[in-house]
Amino acid sequence: MQTMTQQMVDQIFSFSELGFQEFETSRYVTGILEKQNFQIERSVAGIPTAWLATYGSGKPVIAFITDSDCIPRSSQKPGVADHAPLVEGAPGLGEGHNSGMAVNVVAALTLQKLMTEHHISGTIKIFPGIAEELLGTKAHYIRAGLFIDVDLALGAHDGRYSGSDMKSAFEAGRTLKPEEVPTEILEDLIEDIKREQAFRKAKRKPAKAKTL
Repeated sequence: MQTMTQQMVDQIFSFSELGFQEFETSRYVTGILEKQNFQIERSVAGIPTAWLATYGSGKPVIAFITDSDCIPRSSQKPGVADHAPLVEGAPGLGEGHNSGMAVNVVAALTLQKLMTEHHISGTIKIFPGIAEELLGTKAHYIRAGLFIDVDLALGAHDGRYSGSDMKSAFEAGRTLKPEEVPTEILEDLIEDIKREQAFRKAKRKPAKAKTL
């Protein structure tokens, strides 16, 4: 799995496709999933590069979703911290969407293996976050009813935390206990929630009438 994950990270990085142009990325990822007996539905929600991969049947229905598009003018040589574009002015995966997709696929395949080994019923679904940088098509998926039967949706995005506790838990193949989650992650989550609450509160305030 480790080798496969790295290959996916590198391959998707090499495509670096802008929103609504993720044709090679979609072809590559769905090809991997088809070989693992996932059923592929293409052009979901009326979006040419969107797709839905499904495995299994019955409940629970667990969905994985992550973004797959890149950012304009962010071409970058891999492993180089300074600004060093592969192609000047070209798009690139500056937000790590290549790693997010690899993580989701490997997570889904691991779950599939466990379901098979332990005779566990259920359904796995995988979605790509198409054109997240332009439009955010997840809302279109919801409007199209693609999540109507989903019991749990897990999203992945490239992050900046790689603490020893998280690494050890990953290598041991277990889930972190709440008390093991690094404090900085919890603090960031709390701040995100506070900002979201403040934003929603500000939107609800009626506009003040202007005095002429």
